[in-house]
Amino acid sequence: MDERWMVSGSTGSEMRGSICFVAAAATAAGMDRGVVPTGTVRESAARASSTTCDAVRAMPRNRRHAACDGVDGNARVKLVAATCAVAAVMMAPAAVSAAFDPGVVVGTYTDPVNHPGGTRTVALTDTRLGGFTLAKVFGKGGRGEPKEYELPAMVFKCPPGLPNDAACITIDFRPKGGPNDFTGYFDADKKGIQFPADGNFWPKQ
Repeated sequence: MDERWMVSGSTGSEMRGSICFVAAAATAAGMDRGVVPTGTVRESAARASSTTCDAVRAMPRNRRHAACDGVDGNARVKLVAATCAVAAVMMAPAAVSAAFDPGVVVGTYTDPVNHPGGTRTVALTDTRLGGFTLAKVFGKGGRGEPKEYELPAMVFKCPPGLPNDAACITIDFRPKGGPNDFTGYFDADKKGIQFPADGNFWPKQ
């Protein structure tokens, strides 16, 4: 397993991925604006945020604000602060819905609109942070992108506003020159990953 995903005893650089992804997921759910969700979102964020917050607090002070490279000053502080705030204010979590299956995203996809000719394969790792499962996306062969690449990702139950019990995936596209926290969800009807921010769709092969 990639050492930067380690939690116990990790340094600032090793915690970078999990801190940024968990904080980004908390922010996407509205928790940085004081919104305290219920149900599965509440449980997932509470557990993951508690783990992440403890790890941040254990870092040397001069490393805390460097934990999320690629996120500008105030935004970076906001992400980490939001994560710790969620851990502090969450109450007893609800049970995770048995219908949610992070494994639904596993498989090979194409990106016919943006990078025709290529594939990207999503695989889950054995690392869990509360309701978040760390994953990797292996890509190759697409027009206008590197010959081969590997992207860190995180899978979790989508927050309200998306299909019930859908699996969301947040991907760090920085290794191939893209954004660091781009989120999509698995659309069971269309059989692929839909990215609401830009409307792109990855059909599953």
